[in-house]
Amino acid sequence: MDFAINKICHPATMALLRNQFSAKLAGIVNAFGNPRRKVLAVVAVVMGFIWLSQAIASIMLRESADPERLKLWIPLGLFVYSIWHVIKISLRKPVEPFEWTPAEQELVCAAPITRTQLIGYRMASIVSSAAVKAICFSVVMIPDLSVWVFGLLGMFLGLLMVDLIRVAFELFFHGLSKRGMAVGRCIVVGGIVGVLGWALATSLLGSDSSNEIASPGALIFFQGLIGKLIGLTETTVGVLFLLPFKPAAEFILSDGISSSMLLASGLSILLVGSLSMGVFLLDRWATKRRLVFEKKAFARSLNRRASVSQKKRAARRLVSVPWKMGGFGTLAWRQLLGAYHYRMTVLVSLGIPTGLCCIPLLADHNPLMMLMNIVAGLVFYSFLLLPSALILDFRRDVDRFSVLKSLPIHPFVVTIGQLAAPVLICSAFQWVVLTIAVCIGPVIAWQAIIAAVLLLPINTLIFSIENFAFMLSPYRRNREGIDVFLRTILTFTGKGILFALGLACTLGWAFASRGLCQWLEFPSAAGAVFGIGAWTMACLVAAAFVFGIVRLYDRMDASEVVV
Repeated sequence: MDFAINKICHPATMALLRNQFSAKLAGIVNAFGNPRRKVLAVVAVVMGFIWLSQAIASIMLRESADPERLKLWIPLGLFVYSIWHVIKISLRKPVEPFEWTPAEQELVCAAPITRTQLIGYRMASIVSSAAVKAICFSVVMIPDLSVWVFGLLGMFLGLLMVDLIRVAFELFFHGLSKRGMAVGRCIVVGGIVGVLGWALATSLLGSDSSNEIASPGALIFFQGLIGKLIGLTETTVGVLFLLPFKPAAEFILSDGISSSMLLASGLSILLVGSLSMGVFLLDRWATKRRLVFEKKAFARSLNRRASVSQKKRAARRLVSVPWKMGGFGTLAWRQLLGAYHYRMTVLVSLGIPTGLCCIPLLADHNPLMMLMNIVAGLVFYSFLLLPSALILDFRRDVDRFSVLKSLPIHPFVVTIGQLAAPVLICSAFQWVVLTIAVCIGPVIAWQAIIAAVLLLPINTLIFSIENFAFMLSPYRRNREGIDVFLRTILTFTGKGILFALGLACTLGWAFASRGLCQWLEFPSAAGAVFGIGAWTMACLVAAAFVFGIVRLYDRMDASEVVV
């Protein structure tokens, strides 16, 4: 038994994991004694207290959910989580499934241990992350669980299954050729577009679709659309897709030790074990495939006879920058090239909210009301979806901070250059939606132009908040572990609080501007006063976050960034 475990998990890598965990705990404790990180530590404690308060309130105040509904929602949630990973993996270019830090590449990957032991080392972080997620889930779901331990173990197995499915698909796509990748991408995208198109068409052809679209934010229409998608789970294909996740749901909702509970737990463990074995086999297959591709690419490079002048022209094209602007244009152009490199992912990420924002055009609203609905949708989807889709700023350059700090460019110019690409792409997405609204809807052109101008500081604010939170504690993308999960929870809690405060300030200013204009006996100017005040407030808050990023970047020691 010990020999089998050591074959997968080398004792040295397990000791390294223990030391890393101890170092992270020590870093958290030492943060309270470090003046520079004391504020961040206090904010993290406050955010954690808010999250725990919400969890305790939900446990004490709400009633238990219907077990039959939970038996549907838990497998459906795990399945949707898995599909989300599959879509992201299929749309991006193949990358190394197991991401390694520079220190791990130099020390761990070069150590005299097998590839299987390396994967076991990386899988340990996935297991720890799934355990923390399961603990949080089981705490929030205490009113709905008959036996808390069963809920904890069942959700741990379910989340571990989702993560293993993600890793398996990453390995599978990593081992495909360009043609195979294109075929797999077409299958995934075609299936998703087909399902969404069917649900959208049937919803639009419904007898009461016009009234549903005319509801505030088309909320009733979206509820009906989601209902049709959920209804697919009752079909034969839907039942087959949900079948692997049903044992975990049965285990979670078990009310005692019984034959059904033992069967459900056994099936869950069997599925997790099979997926784990599949991950090791897929890694072996993908490694061989990548080696074959590299050999073919090397052979093609030897057979290619390019002249020196052609090579010089190609190198000149690679480093050509249309505008430099004291370093600002160079940084922005580099991030825009990154967006072009991942253009398929960016287009799909922007295409979905574009379609959702255009749905209010099907309603019979007056021009101003329709424009307000569209702008509200643009702000909501820009805040919710685009920051995770447009990682074209400091979050992309966590390994290049030392290079950025060595450039003879002012920190303010670096910050603006890093924020320019995502803000520009987000604004372009909004301009496209507003142009569509003007061309095929009753929206007036000059009102749409004013809305586009008003949205510019909001876009800057959205990505400034994202980068400010990142610069407080830089981290590596696609990384697994307890600290990443906790950081995600705290970040979403903080962004939710900021969104609530922004909404409250907006509503407060709306009532204040209306009252002010009535007091001045100019009620017709309430809209202009509200727009100018909201735009000014957004500009000031965005500027505050931008200068906060500048200060964090200027005071940062790149050698001390722990990623």
